[in-house]
Amino acid sequence: MSDPNAPFFRHRRNSRFIAQENPPFLGQKYTYFARMNLATITLATIHTLIILLVVLLRLLPQKDTITDFPRVLVGDLIPVAVGVILVIYDIFYASKKIMQRDLANYSIDFLFFGLLGTIFGNLVGFYLMVKGLLVMIIALTDRAVFAWRYNKTFREILHSFANKFASGLGFIILIMENPYIHPEIGELIYYYLAWGALLIDFFILRYLVNHYHVSEVPMWIAVLKLMLGVTASFYWLSGIILVFEGFFMILSAIFRYQPRPSRYS
Repeated sequence: MSDPNAPFFRHRRNSRFIAQENPPFLGQKYTYFARMNLATITLATIHTLIILLVVLLRLLPQKDTITDFPRVLVGDLIPVAVGVILVIYDIFYASKKIMQRDLANYSIDFLFFGLLGTIFGNLVGFYLMVKGLLVMIIALTDRAVFAWRYNKTFREILHSFANKFASGLGFIILIMENPYIHPEIGELIYYYLAWGALLIDFFILRYLVNHYHVSEVPMWIAVLKLMLGVTASFYWLSGIILVFEGFFMILSAIFRYQPRPSRYS
């Protein structure tokens, strides 16, 4: 029988971890966390400044010759804004969470926002994404250091995070790739269909899924998620996470299905 006063954590039969009030002692071999945090912040800052410098040097000499200069400037400064947001996020959230070893999300959020920065910030989110991947590997393997704040399994966290941010990613894509910034976009019908599909997921399906455990979501919700994701994906793949979420929910529903025994058997 395990000691209820154990200094680190206790493991239940359902693979959940009981959080303690204070983290376990952090040994000398983990001092690289501070250096890793400083490295990602510094590299992302330099990367953002380089993007800003390139945009200004390229556009300002052509200010009087470019048609609709404000729209062009706003479009080219989006990666700079993304870089600034990521640096602030890294300083005031990600780095503090790592040093406090408060990784209740297994650093999935670091990977997600790093991926967004990589896509929309001219690769400025690459450093945060790499850091998130490294921290996730450590969090999943070095349980004594990070598991003190876990109260859900990795699968439960992944399910909850995907349900929360799947439509959010789509909205970001629709805002970043909207017809104002990219007037050359042709089929606007797909743009409005994507908005409709993501709004249905955000205001209806997301709340329905929250009422079920990760392995208990009904098949009809999973199929509807998949269909909405496919619809939204016709516009810049804005529903791609919905597609994956619906697909894995369908697989989960199929594998938990147990046919009723026949009365003739």
